[in-house]
Amino acid sequence: MGTELWLQRKALLIADEMGIGKTLQALAGFTQSETLPAAVIVKVGIIPQWVREAERCLPGIRVHTLKTRKVAPLPPADIYITSYTRLNAWAETLAKIVSSVVFDEIHELRHRDTGKYAGARHLTSTLAGKGGYRLGLSGSPIFNYGDEMYSAIDLLDEGVLGTFEEFSREWCENSTGHLKVRDTVAFGRLLLDQGLMLRRTKKDVAIELPKRTRI
Repeated sequence: MGTELWLQRKALLIADEMGIGKTLQALAGFTQSETLPAAVIVKVGIIPQWVREAERCLPGIRVHTLKTRKVAPLPPADIYITSYTRLNAWAETLAKIVSSVVFDEIHELRHRDTGKYAGARHLTSTLAGKGGYRLGLSGSPIFNYGDEMYSAIDLLDEGVLGTFEEFSREWCENSTGHLKVRDTVAFGRLLLDQGLMLRRTKKDVAIELPKRTRI
């Protein structure tokens, strides 16, 4: 369901509970030729995990990892994987060649005044301009702060929540230096109803999960 909604909307935040398979939903999107080449942005420590999962789930897929900030010509590949710490250096290069981007643990981009956010913005804005696909993955996307949620949603689908000033005025109140959403239930319903976010718990998808194996 997450993959289908992403491909339909082109911009989506999948906020499923851990264990439901956010990574697999992203990889399933890469079975469609229009999403390739793709960029996947992750924390440094889980790059090997993404490489393994991509090669396991998509036999024959060409994966290339960007291991330094030094920009150089890239070899042909279906998926380019790099870290948030290297994103700003590679954003312009990737924006020219990829058709989709996946931000794993997108709450890494909750602050809009950082270099990595600037790189991410360049990448998503370029993709949106040419009809590309943008996906965020996070089981805990906002840490209860509206300004952080705005950062993630506006990055994926710029302007969909209005300007930051409009969003702040309509949905938030000041709280210890952050903007806190006044009515989290109503805001969550807005995101779900408009197809901006997909959020499911293990209980929601229990019928689809295999039986638990105790080891």
